[in-house]
Amino acid sequence: MTEVLERLEINKISPYAEIGNYRVFGLKKLTSPPSSSRGELGGTGKTPWATDMVSTPDNSQDGAAGVLTRLRYDVANINPEDPQNHASLYIQLEEATPRRRALMTLVQLWLSDKAFDDLRTKQQLGYSAGFGHTRQEHTRYLTFFVTTPYDPSFVATRIEAFLSAHPAEILTQEEVEVLRKAAISVYETRFRNLSEEFSFNRGYVVTREFEFDARKKIREELTSISLEDIAEFRVTEMEKSPWVLVEVRSQVPKQGNGVSSLTDGPAWEELKDNGWITVGNAQAFRELHEH
Repeated sequence: MTEVLERLEINKISPYAEIGNYRVFGLKKLTSPPSSSRGELGGTGKTPWATDMVSTPDNSQDGAAGVLTRLRYDVANINPEDPQNHASLYIQLEEATPRRRALMTLVQLWLSDKAFDDLRTKQQLGYSAGFGHTRQEHTRYLTFFVTTPYDPSFVATRIEAFLSAHPAEILTQEEVEVLRKAAISVYETRFRNLSEEFSFNRGYVVTREFEFDARKKIREELTSISLEDIAEFRVTEMEKSPWVLVEVRSQVPKQGNGVSSLTDGPAWEELKDNGWITVGNAQAFRELHEH
């Protein structure tokens, strides 16, 4: 993610602003409230905000805090012969503490197979689709990705719709226990060789945290996480955090309207803006930030 932001020059133009307990892209205030006070998405897969942000009133301070940006960056595929488009969504989380990593593991186990089954198998949006998490320095990101022959803007709305269809409220205590056992088994498994152990610990060396007992700490946190903790994480960490959507468009001319017959979506040329901030270049982002 750091490489993406550096390539887009975003971090050089608009460093993160500290708002409450969140680091966000601070641009301007929301002109009208979202459809839900919890900041959740609507069921259509399109952002419910009037302009470009979601308001988080639970964390607002003096009317200026709790304003989060969802930024969309549209770019041409650097490989002129690649016929595929790519839609990648990054949800920025807070500092990667053992408890947050435990929660991320549970959420990933919960949603990864469902995302693959929904986006790839049922909707047939692309051969490669999934959900996971990545880390850059001290920050973790939940990531959704789809490699697709269809319009990445349209595919992005399907990712949003998938998230809307999977609120934490649909989880049961029995499912949480199954997820917990699966997650604990991940961190109880011994490294098979020095290479695996080095790969796991390398990040803690790079960030100078040196938490070589992280697996033990994460395992301990997993034993105490409740259904309510997952529900809170689902809202405060996923819905109320900054989102960056990178849409990579193929330079190969398309045949047809670029939308699957299973999705009943609009043609490429008819696709309308779905509420994200669209940034065509660094100068455009700078001008938007300054106003």
